[in-house]
Amino acid sequence: MATMRLLLLSALLIFSPVHAVVIIVHGSFSTTKAWWKPGGDFFDAVEKEAKTLGHAVVPFGWSGVPQDKEITSAGAVLAKLAMSYPVAERIFMIGHSHGGNVIHKATHYLHAQRTSSPGRDNTWPHIQAQDLVPTTKTNSDGSIDRGNVEKILPPKRCLIDRIYLLGTPVSVSQYFPHLDIVDKVINLYSSGDLVQTVLGSFARHYPLSEHIANVEVFYDHGKGASSCGHSQLHDALMGRWLLYMPDLLAHANIGNFNRFVYNKHGHVVIRPHRHPVYGLFV
Repeated sequence: MATMRLLLLSALLIFSPVHAVVIIVHGSFSTTKAWWKPGGDFFDAVEKEAKTLGHAVVPFGWSGVPQDKEITSAGAVLAKLAMSYPVAERIFMIGHSHGGNVIHKATHYLHAQRTSSPGRDNTWPHIQAQDLVPTTKTNSDGSIDRGNVEKILPPKRCLIDRIYLLGTPVSVSQYFPHLDIVDKVINLYSSGDLVQTVLGSFARHYPLSEHIANVEVFYDHGKGASSCGHSQLHDALMGRWLLYMPDLLAHANIGNFNRFVYNKHGHVVIRPHRHPVYGLFV
């Protein structure tokens, strides 16, 4: 029954394009890997669902060298890519491993550009109130139809609507998103990921915030929920559901996502043949 609700929701959304872009950023030593590019399992899974939602998917490559200067340099380039889109366009970013920290650096570059360019009225980086009105279209009778997706997703408040982090090494002092630039951050991690902490140099969690959710990932392949490894966080099954979490699943009342919150620690169980299930740690 829940799956049928989601199929019906998807069928409605495909007729309501929202002019959004999803940018996938790979992590360390993954420049030549296939998963984040067209034809790769994760990219193709994300793109299939993105098309249903009216989104386009863009792969972003960088050196993949896990050094601060490389991450910072890549962040500047990623910021310029974000600047190439209209300010009213929704932007979602997905970062695996240090790709998430590339995204964090990009948010600071964007903020610096925004505050150092006075006098650029009506153009990026100074967002006007009218720029933040969700994309609209006109019905045949002249009335305004904001589209099904725009009714479900929160209003656009920042240049980057959402960041999905997959096993990103956490260092609040070194890499942290600028929350004037990004609205929401969903930090997906696994306690079975032996790579994320880089031998204890990094953490798994961000400080609790109304803008940031820490969500532990479990996979259930029919033998009970268990933790996953670093690369499983970017497999096709994750790509299948990622863009639906949490708003669209919550709207369809599927998988307990109506209880999703950004100021507590939660967990999600990903399953091959059924929808994911969300819960809070007590």
